[in-house]
Amino acid sequence: MATLIFTNGEKKRVVPENGKTFQLQELRRLVECDWIEVINMKDGRLLVVDEEGKLRKKRCNTAASIIYNHPYDVIVGNALLCDAEEIE
Repeated sequence: MATLIFTNGEKKRVVPENGKTFQLQELRRLVECDWIEVINMKDGRLLVVDEEGKLRKKRCNTAASIIYNHPYDVIVGNALLCDAEEIE
């Protein structure tokens, strides 16, 4: 099961609509963007974010940024944390 992380710090457990894997349109809707970026985390999970979030001046997502744990970068906008098998 994946976790949708909102910019206000709220987290919501989500499952793919088809019960197995998230489809592109579903990822776009969850993250609220046109172009997604998939970040490979060190623990094997994936963090799906808005590729143009910074250009669109979306709010910083502190909770997702802490999970991302990059010394020179932050996550903005909603983010979806999931296992690699959950994305087709």
